[in-house]
Amino acid sequence: MRGIILKKAGDPTNLVEKEIDQPKTMGKDDVCVKHTYVGVNFDDILVRRGLSELKNDEKNPVIGLEGVGTIVKVGSSVTKFKVGQRVGYAFANLGAYCQMRVLNANYCVGIPDEISDESACAILRKGLAAHTMLFRTHIPRKNHIIMVTGAGSGVGQIIARWAKYSGIKVIGVVGSDSKKDSAMSAGCDIVVNYKNEQEALDKVEQFTDKFGVNSVYDAIGKDTFNFCIKSLHVFGTYISFGNASGNITSFEPNILDAKSLFFTRPRFELYKSNRNELVLSAHELFDAFKKGAILTNISRYNFSAIPNAHADIEAKRITGCVVASVS
Repeated sequence: MRGIILKKAGDPTNLVEKEIDQPKTMGKDDVCVKHTYVGVNFDDILVRRGLSELKNDEKNPVIGLEGVGTIVKVGSSVTKFKVGQRVGYAFANLGAYCQMRVLNANYCVGIPDEISDESACAILRKGLAAHTMLFRTHIPRKNHIIMVTGAGSGVGQIIARWAKYSGIKVIGVVGSDSKKDSAMSAGCDIVVNYKNEQEALDKVEQFTDKFGVNSVYDAIGKDTFNFCIKSLHVFGTYISFGNASGNITSFEPNILDAKSLFFTRPRFELYKSNRNELVLSAHELFDAFKKGAILTNISRYNFSAIPNAHADIEAKRITGCVVASVS
């Protein structure tokens, strides 16, 4: 079968498609999934660069964290799934960039009949991340004002749309004017460009009537940290979940003191490590999608073009969620 392997940490040219062995063994708690789509996420890029704690090796050269497909075999102890069932996973170990893989059944969730494999793959990992932040890490109330940086990204669009559907006011933050339309289409009330910081702060102040925002969901990191801190209201909450511009390296706890702010960095795999929580979260995510509470742009690639998808994400040429079809 075909797989995309990482030869060594570095740029997208180090991702190579080649023939790899089909899964030969599986445990009693495992399922074998034949992929129809795999997700391409920024976390995959961090793995490829060698900047993630997740590492591939000679025994596991295939990277990728998210996939959707059909079960073709189940382990002897698996009772919650059956052969022929459509499933997806978002927080398994590395190994998604291939036509077929074996993984523990507890990582998988069933895909409802009303949702296509492509849509499920587009929203699963990013949607569960958004669910964690909106309904577990910090729960904004109706009429609260939140700020979402990277509002044109896959996670950013899902947070914005879901929050807006829940009666929350949303300020989207982007790094280029070309991404304002995608952020607005996701449901943001206003969109600002953080690279014009004073103008952006003025717009936030005007929109919030000098109140500030109740919470910030920050995917960008180093370049937006100070802007986000300045935008928060007293007792506001800063949820940091990405490092698109680099790590926040100058953080001092005393910076929170002036407004008694809260700062948190959720690890989504921990929030969804409990099987019951994972299933409940996926159910709520899929239900929200069916109701129209979640919409996102989808950028589509063929399996062989996954290295191109990596390059396009890094060059910020695309918005929304990225999926690769597997034949």
